[in-house]
Amino acid sequence: MNERPSTTLSPLTKPRLAFLSHSVTGAILAAGLILLLVTWFFAIQAAYWRHDAFYYIDAPAVLQKVREEGRWLNYLLYDGLRALPGWLCWTLNILCVGAGLWTIARAIGLPRLAAASISVTILLFPGFYEQNTWPESILPGCLLFMLTAMAARRWGWWIVPLTGPLFFATIPYFYFMLPLIFLAGAPAPAFRAAAAIIGKCVAWGVGLIAGYLIAAGINAFVFGHFGLELSAWRLPRPAKDLSSLLDNISRSSLGLLANVFLWLPTAGVLTLIGALLISVLGFARARRIELNNLAGAALAALVMVLPFLIVIPSGILVQSRSLLPMAAGLIWLPVMLSAGAARPAIIAALGLFIGLPSGWQALQATRWYAEFSQAHIENIRSVLPAGAGTFDWVYIDIPDAGAYGARVQGTLPTGVRRQYFQEDLVGPDRLVTPLRELGATMIVPCQFWPHERCEAVRQRVPSQGRCGDPAHGSVCALAEGGDLLISVQP
Repeated sequence: MNERPSTTLSPLTKPRLAFLSHSVTGAILAAGLILLLVTWFFAIQAAYWRHDAFYYIDAPAVLQKVREEGRWLNYLLYDGLRALPGWLCWTLNILCVGAGLWTIARAIGLPRLAAASISVTILLFPGFYEQNTWPESILPGCLLFMLTAMAARRWGWWIVPLTGPLFFATIPYFYFMLPLIFLAGAPAPAFRAAAAIIGKCVAWGVGLIAGYLIAAGINAFVFGHFGLELSAWRLPRPAKDLSSLLDNISRSSLGLLANVFLWLPTAGVLTLIGALLISVLGFARARRIELNNLAGAALAALVMVLPFLIVIPSGILVQSRSLLPMAAGLIWLPVMLSAGAARPAIIAALGLFIGLPSGWQALQATRWYAEFSQAHIENIRSVLPAGAGTFDWVYIDIPDAGAYGARVQGTLPTGVRRQYFQEDLVGPDRLVTPLRELGATMIVPCQFWPHERCEAVRQRVPSQGRCGDPAHGSVCALAEGGDLLISVQP
C-alpha cells in the first residue's frame, strides 16, 4: 500500500528556511540603513532650511503659529530651538522617530530583526524628509514621540492620552501613530481584549480633544478668540452643513489617494494587495479568524485614516509631508493581519518593494534640495556688491516667477517627483531665506510687499546691475546708498 508523502518540514529544513528568511530581511534592512545614512549625508549639506524655519523668523511670527495651529509648546521653546543647528535637529528627528517606531514594534511582540525592518521601512517615507526641512520645528514632536512610546512600554498605555495636549502643541501627527502600542500587554480573552482596546482608543481621542481645548483656551486668553484661526494658504473650507461636509470628504479622499499613488510604486501596491490576500488565505486555510490579528489590523487602519477624519471638518489641504501616520498605518496593516510563517516574508516584501523605493525617492529629493540650496546661496552671493548684512534694506523682485520656477524645477534629478520638496520653493518670499543666511535682516519681497523702491529694482537693476548666470537663473544686484536691489531673471 503506497503512503502519501509527508508535507511536514524536516528538522533540518526549518533552521535553513529561518536562516534564509533572516538573511534576506537583514540584507534589505542593511540597504535601508545605507539609504538613511546617505540621505543624512546630503541633508546636513543643505545651505538653508525652509522659509519659515525658526532660524529666519522672529518670535511674533512663531506666536502667529499658536493662533493658527495651536503650537504653544514650540513658541515656549523658540529661543532654545533656534539655537540648535539644523543638521543636529535633522539627525535627532530621524533617530527619535526610528527609536519610537522600534519601541512600538517591540512592545507588541515583533522580534528584533522584524521590528528593525518594519521601523526602517516606515522611516524611509519621503514625506517625512520634506517635513524635516523644518528640522527645529518638528524636534519637540519627534522627541515626544520617542519618550511617550518608551514610557508607555515601561509604565502602561495610560501615558499616551496624557501626552495628547503636548503633541497638539507641537506637531500633532506623531500622536496618531501611538495607538498601535495599545496592543501591548498580557493576553486576555478575545472580547475583553477588544473592549479594552476600544476604551484605550476613546482615551486617546480624549487626549486629542484636550489638546485642542487647551490650545483654544490659550488663544482666547492671548488673542481674545477661542479656537484656531486657520491660515488662508491652507485653503480651509469649514463644513457648515451635510453638503459641504460631503464635499470635504470627497476633496480629502482624492488628496489622500493622489498622494498615496505618488508615493507607492506599482510593485509596492501589488505587494500590499498580495500581502492582504496571503493573510486572508491563511485565515481560510485555518478556518478561523484570529481576533488578535483583526484587532491589530483595525488599529493600523485607524492610524492610517484618523488624521483625515480630523481635517475633514475644516476642509484643509492634504499634503505629502503630513502623511507619515498614513504611511505607517498602510505598512503596518498587512503585518498585523498576518501570522506565523507568513509574517517574516511579508515584512521582507514590504521592505524590498516599498521601503527601498521610498528611501530612494527620499534620498534623491534630499540630494536635490541640498544641491539647490547651495547653488541658490552661491548664485546670490556671487553678485552681491558686499555682504547682504551691510545694507539697511534689501529689495528683491522676480518679474516672471513662473518661468524662474520652471527653470529651477528643471534641475530636479531623474526619478524625483515634483511634488516633493518643491511647493513654491522658488517663490519670491522663499528667496528671503538665502538672503537671511547671508546676513540680511530687513528684506522686502516685492511680489508680496509693493514698496516704492521695488520700482527702482524693476527699472534699473536688469540693465545696470551686476549679474551672474549659473544653472538656476540670473541674479542681478545693484547697491544704492544703504539699499541693495536684487532682480531675479528666468
